[in-house]
This record gives sequence, C-alpha cells and structure tokens, in this order.
Amino acid sequence: MASYEIDTVTSKDGTAISYRQLGSGPGLVLIQGAMGSAQTYMELARDLADTFTVILPERRGRGLSGPIGDGYSIRKEVEDLEALLARTGASNVFGLSSGALILLETARTSAAIGKAVIFEPPL
Repeated sequence: MASYEIDTVTSKDGTAISYRQLGSGPGLVLIQGAMGSAQTYMELARDLADTFTVILPERRGRGLSGPIGDGYSIRKEVEDLEALLARTGASNVFGLSSGALILLETARTSAAIGKAVIFEPPL
C-alpha cells in the first residue's frame, strides 16, 4: 500500500492549506466535494499512485487546513488551488461536486490547468 506525505501550502490570504501527496509521475490533484476530505480519495489515490503523483488537498475548514475565514467565497478556494498547483507543479485536476465548481472557475481564470475532469458539478 502506497504511503503518503503531508505538507502545507499558504494561500494568497495567508490560510494554510494541508495536502497529502503520494506516488510518482505527472501531478494530479483530486478535489472533493463539500462533504469530503482528503481521506475520501485515499483508495483512488493509491490506485493511481503508480502512474501519477496524486495530491489530495484538505479544503478550508477541514483536516489540518486553516479555517474558512471571513470573506469566504469560491474565489478563496480558487486561490487555494492556484497555490497548490504552483507549489506542486501539477496541472491535471479532478473535481467532484463543489470541487468541480472550484475547478471550473480556476480553469476559467487561470492558465495553470492543463487537463480537467469535471464530475457532477451542482449546476
């Protein structure tokens, strides 16, 4: 079973965003929906770890990441993802539900997304 490392990146507003990282190969970020955590995707991450460096962020207010904070909006989540992409060099992103909305907005406003999988955005 693939082991993982835990690290933290600082978002634009100073909020710490924790993430798990495992595997090797091109970077792939998996963003869960509102009800998930990094643990949600551990089984999938382990299955992908032979092909990808899988990055599992803890969204604001979850796990070891900082609080949602004042002025929360999807823009804050986009800034979190942008900081994570810059730190890890990943450009492949999978987003589920509200994570898909974060990914869509990031892809719309940033050149950092190379490939995107949008799954069940709540539109």
